[in-house]
Amino acid sequence: MGRGKHEHCWKHVTRVENENKWICKYCNDKFSGGASRIEAHLGLNGKGGGIRRCSNYPPVAGNEGVQNNNNMASTSSNPPPEVAINRVYSTQDKVAEGIPEMICTPTSSSVNHQNNAEIMNLSEGVNGSDGNRCVSISEIDQIKQMVLDLECEENVIAKQQQSLESRGKKRKREVDVWLRKLQDMKGNLSNDTSDVSKLIENLKKLKEEKPLTLSTEFVGEELDLNIKRVFKLLEDDKVFVIGICGMGGVGKTLLATLVEDEVKRKATFKDVFWVTVSHNYNISKLQHDIAQRIDVKLDEDDERIRAKILSLAFEKKGKSILILDDVWKYIDLQKVGIHPKVNGIKVILTTRLKHVCHQMDCQTNDIIQMFPLCCLKESEDEVDEDKVDEGWELFMLKLGHDETPRTLPHEIEEIVRCIVERFKGLPLGINLMARTMDGNDDIHQWKHALSRLQKLEMRQVMEEVFKVLKCSYDNLMEKDLQNCFLYCALFSIDDEGWKINKDELIMKLVDNGQINENMSLEEIFDEGNTILSKLESHSLISSTNNSSVYTHPLVRNMACYILKECQRNVIVKLNKRLTEIPLSHRWATDLELVHMRDYDIEEIPEGMSPNCPKLFALILNELSISRVPESFFMYMNNLSILDLSYNEDLESLPDSITKLRSLVSLILKGCDSLKHVPPLGELQRLSRLVISNTSIGEVKGLEKLIKLKWLDLSCNKSLNLELGSLSNLTKMQYLDLRNTCAMMAVKDVQGMNMLECFGGTFDCKDYDCYRKTKLELKAYHLTFANVCGQEIWGACCSNGSEERWKPIRKPHWHSKAIVCRSGREHACSYWCSCGCRDSCS
Repeated sequence: MGRGKHEHCWKHVTRVENENKWICKYCNDKFSGGASRIEAHLGLNGKGGGIRRCSNYPPVAGNEGVQNNNNMASTSSNPPPEVAINRVYSTQDKVAEGIPEMICTPTSSSVNHQNNAEIMNLSEGVNGSDGNRCVSISEIDQIKQMVLDLECEENVIAKQQQSLESRGKKRKREVDVWLRKLQDMKGNLSNDTSDVSKLIENLKKLKEEKPLTLSTEFVGEELDLNIKRVFKLLEDDKVFVIGICGMGGVGKTLLATLVEDEVKRKATFKDVFWVTVSHNYNISKLQHDIAQRIDVKLDEDDERIRAKILSLAFEKKGKSILILDDVWKYIDLQKVGIHPKVNGIKVILTTRLKHVCHQMDCQTNDIIQMFPLCCLKESEDEVDEDKVDEGWELFMLKLGHDETPRTLPHEIEEIVRCIVERFKGLPLGINLMARTMDGNDDIHQWKHALSRLQKLEMRQVMEEVFKVLKCSYDNLMEKDLQNCFLYCALFSIDDEGWKINKDELIMKLVDNGQINENMSLEEIFDEGNTILSKLESHSLISSTNNSSVYTHPLVRNMACYILKECQRNVIVKLNKRLTEIPLSHRWATDLELVHMRDYDIEEIPEGMSPNCPKLFALILNELSISRVPESFFMYMNNLSILDLSYNEDLESLPDSITKLRSLVSLILKGCDSLKHVPPLGELQRLSRLVISNTSIGEVKGLEKLIKLKWLDLSCNKSLNLELGSLSNLTKMQYLDLRNTCAMMAVKDVQGMNMLECFGGTFDCKDYDCYRKTKLELKAYHLTFANVCGQEIWGACCSNGSEERWKPIRKPHWHSKAIVCRSGREHACSYWCSCGCRDSCS
């Protein structure tokens, strides 16, 4: 390093022995080069020098200053504006250490001079305007650097665009929008003198919004966001393992690939190594695969020695990223030879199994959860203008050529939209379908393809999709857990995204025998939620919130496919166009389950009596039927679950329902017009009965249902029960009579010694009895009323804590939490009507 006329520069740094490097005394960073680079680092010569600017210079008052020599900075803590304005430096921290430098200079020096002048004008405009505060040199410096950084990104995009064009690719519209915003912001630099801090924020926001995927071949707003999330985690020194999690075919490997490309482009890490793990993983194989990637020979038989060799190799490699793709079980990274906090190494793993991420010490906030593309439902009348049907966009792009989306005649487009909608945004299925139908212009072939898809008969596509999805099912090691998944998939269909209330799903698993009914409710729901958590961790279901479960339609179809392969017959359909119950060969003697929802079926034909002796579950929801023929249940002697909920026009049930002696669960929710149910006393195996939100006035035969454990008669405003009619039901665990005219005696509830959850009304004459009696309930909601049913006392709600009472003065809707098991709340609504001011005290 030469000294000469720049001798004074060296007082600001410490030379590194035996190296052509020096360490800055202000920021303690190490660099190589001579005096001109020191000046550039300290911002003294107005040149960039390809080196990062010192963040701690000039020093604060009292620290050592710099002698004014040969246009060097003065000892003042505020250098001359012309010096500050001309600080130009690279954003690449590690250029001096040999890492490849990014394109970090403007396209031409004239552009940079123009921006310098605009920033100077900005400084003069703000400092000279009345009532405005002065702009600090540091703010001008910050704006200058941010503009330079944005120009660097602009140049990067230009080079990437050249690469795209050479490969026949096209760039996204979002890229043009971003470039236009950048030009507008640069053009307005000297005009925006009102709020410098806002200008800085706008520049930061623009940099954050810069698209990372430029080519139109990459679809989905979340893709760029996920790349940015990964990079934010890579920059966090506290993060060692980053998880990319999601269902099969959702794009985990694509995300990891794009992250790898972006890391190599930015050169923020020295190396990126990719290893595909898959099902046949073992430590020895993984060690050899990693060794091959990092160019290390492993001849040792001892696993520990191999681990030490790999560990030393990674130390020599420096700051690196190891991507482990398609991980299916826990990997002990230290046994493999990968140690945390060694030269800043990071591990990115892609997996369907969220619990594997946690087992590998990946924190919840360090897991990127991936979801299918955003899709617009075919039936949506009002669509958000900003909302993009990404599934449709991907399909048309894959159907087109040279990165140009395909255009279809209107009559074909309607059919194709129905086809795309069936894949619900899963890229795997969309890509396969587009590849299969590429080049087809015949409307008949498209209609035929839709028909075969609906029947799961398009084997070329569906088998390939199911093969990928089924790996998650096969990874459920327990046969019972596999069965639970199959029934969860069959039970959880809904027109609002194929979801079901979590508690209802758990109770259906109880009804079906998948969960042991001979447990307390608390134990039942603990086991049920554990099962659902395991299925969610395997990316087979997902929780849309605390109370709902979502099953992707292709996963549900995969469950039907598995059952079909096992020679088990089920019918699971959701279709608004069907107007009558299909009398097809599928209603056969081997039929086990039927779940139909949201059909425009107004009538079940008189005399229809499907011969289904093996049918154990019949779920017909949201139809338009007003009655069910007497003959319909004639040959369903094995039926265990009957759910006719949300049939708003249904007025009565046939007497033949009483012959269903195997019935365990009868569910009638939201049947607004229902007024008649035949006496149920003969259904001796019934353990769960739900008749809520109906117009029913009485339910006969309840006293004979001695095996009943769950009774929900809530929200039937006309319902009346004889006092003491439920006293024989000693196995009751859950009893809900809220918002009815029914009244209970305290002694009857006291006799239900297995009761855990109760909501209902006591006669106010029983108030003293209630106070003297200790009801062993885990959750309850009580009201007291006179014999006419008029409530005159308050509400009591408890989840094991102190009772809370509230006097009721006038009729009103009141939303209150009732806890149906320890530590878990449900939002329940009930009607409180009272005009009486009397008290029970």
